[in-house]
Order: sequence, then structure tokens, then C-alpha cells
Amino acid sequence: FWGAPGDDEQQAIHACRAALQCQSRLDTLNERRVAAGKAPLKTRIGLHTGFSIVGNMGSSERLNYTAVGDNVNLASRLEGLNKRYATRIIVSQGTYRYARNDFVLRPLDHIAVMGKENSVLVFELMGGRESADYDTLVQRARDFKRAYELYLERRWIDALDVLTGLQEKNPDDGPVSIYVARCRKLMNDPGPTWNSHVRLNRGDYVFIDSDKKTKV
Repeated sequence: FWGAPGDDEQQAIHACRAALQCQSRLDTLNERRVAAGKAPLKTRIGLHTGFSIVGNMGSSERLNYTAVGDNVNLASRLEGLNKRYATRIIVSQGTYRYARNDFVLRPLDHIAVMGKENSVLVFELMGGRESADYDTLVQRARDFKRAYELYLERRWIDALDVLTGLQEKNPDDGPVSIYVARCRKLMNDPGPTWNSHVRLNRGDYVFIDSDKKTKV
């Protein structure tokens, strides 16, 4: 965590940069593992910015300087959320607002994570300005954002046109595949009370206020 024990005015930026560096180093490690006939390792990262309790926690027998609280729990939930979207780094809107000018991010969903009633807008951290494919990432993020906006407007056929173009160029793009499937389902019958907010419910995402509880 950043911002303690010393102040850090760029804590969100430093967190995003560290997350990308972790994944970059892991990619290098995996190249060696694969070359040696070993399975690659995977790790997922969740980032959230908010007030937390920070300090020495525990007892005289076991003491740890750490952070606890609701905002720490949300970051943990975002880490696990990566598995659902086939992403590597997910950040909250709280982190996005401080880091959006320095990194490539794209919206993923309004989602109520496990244990939460209210939904939050989450983003995928795709790369930084120093990324070798920065321009390509920027264009992918822009196209996906356009498709996501069409999705929110219930223009699912138009969104699908953009998404299928993205899928042709990047067939392994997890979020694109998810939204292609969603748009195809919603084109048929979204239900009268559909909205874009979703919740994880026993392993499936469901639209929060949909009478039909459409799985997505």
C-alpha cells in the first residue's frame, strides 16, 4: 500500500506503475519457465484508493504493520474479479480518477462485489505511457469504451458491431468476449427492468434489478 507511513501525493500513480511492473517481470519469468518446459505462473491485482486504518496490528507475540478496513477489502474483491473478466489488473473508480491521465484504462462494468449492496464502476489497467504498444492500447481502449457506451444506451446491435471488430483483431480479449455474449443475449429479451449494474451471485453475474435475473 502507498500513502503510509509517509504521505504520497501520487499514491494511485505509484500503485498502478508497480502493478504493471509486477506483471512485466512475471512475463519475463514466464518466458524462462516455458522455455524450461514449466507451466507459466499467473497473478491478478486489484487496486482501490480510499481511507483505511494503517498501523501496527496484532499482539506482543505477533505484530504486523498493515492496512485494514472496508477499502482494503474492496481492493481484495477487485483482485479476484480479474478471473471473471480474464484480465490481470482491475482498478476502482477511486483509483481511476487519480491515474486516468497517466495510464491506459478502459471501463469494465458497474458491479456489486461480494458482500456489497452498492455497485461501483471498475476499470482494467491496460498499460502506461512507457508501454511499447501504447498507441495500440489507447485505440483498443477507445473502441471498447465506445462499445460500452452503446451497450449502456441499449444499442446492442451497434455495440456488437464494434465489439466483433475488436474481437477479430484480439480474439483473446476477455472483456470483449464477455460483452459480445451479453449483447447477443440482450438483443433478444433484456427484460423490462434491465439495467447495466451486475452482481456476482453463486458464481454467475446477474443484472441487479432484472425481473428475469438474466445470467451474463
